[in-house]
Amino acid sequence: MSDILPGECGRSSEEYGGKLMETQQIEVRAGSSLSRMLLTGSFNEILVFDALTRKVVEANRIARSILQYTSQELKRRDFRDIFPEADFSAFQSGRPELKTSACLIRRKDGATFSAEARFLAASENGRGLIVAIIQDSGSRIMTRNGRRRNESDFQALVSNIPGMAYQARLGEDGSVMLPFVSANSRKLLGVKPQSLQENPALLLDLIVPDDVASYRKALDEASGGHLTFNWEGRIWVEAWKDIKWINIRTSRRETAAGPIWDGIMLNITQSKLAREELERSKEELRRLALHIERVKEAERKRIAREIHDELGGNLTAIKIGVSWLTRNAEKNPVKARERLDSIDEIVDSTLDAIHRISCDLRPSIMDFGIVSALRWQVDQLCRTTGIDCRFLTKLKQVPLDDDASIAVFRIAQEAMTNIAKHARATRAEVHLGIRNRTLQLEIIDNGIGPKLVNSKNRKRSLGVIGMSERASALGGHFVMEPDSGGGTRIRLDIPLMSGKSELEDPSGGSKPAGINSTQVIGRTRR
Repeated sequence: MSDILPGECGRSSEEYGGKLMETQQIEVRAGSSLSRMLLTGSFNEILVFDALTRKVVEANRIARSILQYTSQELKRRDFRDIFPEADFSAFQSGRPELKTSACLIRRKDGATFSAEARFLAASENGRGLIVAIIQDSGSRIMTRNGRRRNESDFQALVSNIPGMAYQARLGEDGSVMLPFVSANSRKLLGVKPQSLQENPALLLDLIVPDDVASYRKALDEASGGHLTFNWEGRIWVEAWKDIKWINIRTSRRETAAGPIWDGIMLNITQSKLAREELERSKEELRRLALHIERVKEAERKRIAREIHDELGGNLTAIKIGVSWLTRNAEKNPVKARERLDSIDEIVDSTLDAIHRISCDLRPSIMDFGIVSALRWQVDQLCRTTGIDCRFLTKLKQVPLDDDASIAVFRIAQEAMTNIAKHARATRAEVHLGIRNRTLQLEIIDNGIGPKLVNSKNRKRSLGVIGMSERASALGGHFVMEPDSGGGTRIRLDIPLMSGKSELEDPSGGSKPAGINSTQVIGRTRR
């Protein structure tokens, strides 16, 4: 079976069974050369075949034009390539009769047409020849002109296809022939159409080794009787040192000259990469959703534990103290006073616990706006880690709704948590500014920098995915990258709702307001 086409066996001449006509023997004497014979019949297509090898010996100009072959290409063709239904043995018998009959003639592109032809047995210098004279007519000329117009329309059509169109068929020896390959093969494969036609096996050589097995499997399945072939895989384009994804689709149709496969090869690299990116995003979102559920469950357990252990314990102690006072306050006023002081301390501790738990759920500082909340968060990072932290901004208020404020705060909180846990940084800066109605937040540290991700799996940490998704939900953009001075730079851009911040960059320059400013609004150091 061929490596280019689904399986198909060559047909024998008996299967076509086309006996054309008997011949008249002509001796070509001195002074009457073959070339003069061809010149005499120049208004018709004339082909001369070797009687033994059946190969084309000569053809006149009009024959080459009609059949679409060059002189050298014709000399590699035999009788059956031109007359697929003819029985060549009829001309080897040397019968003297001459007979004219309609026959089927096949061109280089595989298309066929019917015409009247005369066959004459001849000899020249002892060499047996068969001369075929194809009779032209006005209808043939009209048909040929119409076909040329159709071919022109077809060429215009396939030239605009984002891929390569081609036709393929099997020769008598089972080899693959490509009668037609569109010019787009150069754009798609980096190979000239003529090169593919001369060596159809080049296509198999382009397929990357890992995909050859799937290609052959698809061919085997198509050869089981299917009329179509559909395969997706990768090819290596040497001209550009690049791998492309292609889709090959072919369908088989029967013609008088045998089956022909009409095919199209499309470049699907962009759509394939887009699908892979979509699948990667879906996988990241699935992982993120599972992570969020685990975090929420862990947070619920932590809050429940704190309420039970701390608040519950404190309330139990208060209840015991009040009960003791009810029974003993008048009997022992001094000890009662001590017990009241203890209860007062427990109440203060309970209030602190309630404040801490509520701040974990939603910091009360958020009620004063995102600028104050970020300043507080930077202060917390400095106090708990000892990192030299700076908060730089010229803004006092930012027109963000509650959802956007919480998202910006949580992104900054996650970034600062990563600095505290993983960055090994000694210095961190948080810049907040506005440019072109966009809130811009930058968080920079001098730590070890972001970890390199695997170039194939491209898996990111769930924290980074969460920050990116929060930004996307607000129509914003999130980037985490190595900083030019070492460490990590996080950039968040959030479009602002209508309204005016108290201090917006009046210049509209390339730097957000507050970034690289000499004014340090909040700076804390442990």
